[in-house]
Amino acid sequence: MTIVMDQEILNTDLAASSALTTLHWARQEFGDELCLLSSMQDAVLIDLAMQESPAIDVFFLDTGYHFAETLETLSMVEQRYGITVTVIGPPTTARREPLRSGECCDVKPSLLDEVLKDRRAWLTGARRAEADTRAQLKLVSTDRRNRTKISPLAQWSDEDVSQYIQTRNVITNPLIDQGYPSIGCALCTTKPLQDDGPRSGRWSGTARTECGLHL
Repeated sequence: MTIVMDQEILNTDLAASSALTTLHWARQEFGDELCLLSSMQDAVLIDLAMQESPAIDVFFLDTGYHFAETLETLSMVEQRYGITVTVIGPPTTARREPLRSGECCDVKPSLLDEVLKDRRAWLTGARRAEADTRAQLKLVSTDRRNRTKISPLAQWSDEDVSQYIQTRNVITNPLIDQGYPSIGCALCTTKPLQDDGPRSGRWSGTARTECGLHL
């Protein structure tokens, strides 16, 4: 109960602060046991994290089905910030073909398990504005592994993200300019035919709304 109450107080305090303040708290609290997970849709969270500490380790989960543009974004991030992104995956176990939309995402939780086996906390760029399933996203929470999950951008709107990208000249995935508002694996990402929300092009034709990392 104490941990829950502490998180409630912490979320209230951080809600009135900036993303950089949240990152500073996370770095002070967890030190080298803190890491950052990026989908390489954009480098907003990475850009913020590097301002706090270039020593924060950045991870990317490779399902084996990412767009070439996503891997290109990863390379650009490494060059811009002078870091090495640790790539976890792709899985080596044999899989049947062809995969259905979303099956590529089923491996992501196990890949994240690998990332977090020696970590106490992780940073994610998830935001409440991205989907109804994320509307209650907290700045700080505890995941199913009993690791602390920190979402410094939880309160940011789409406009906040766009303004930050423009102001800081942040790297973005080339697919964004091609009309993809949300980018996952190539198997489960399509260009929306109309503006039905930022994640309307994900898992088209299925009831799926999340890859499993934020459930």
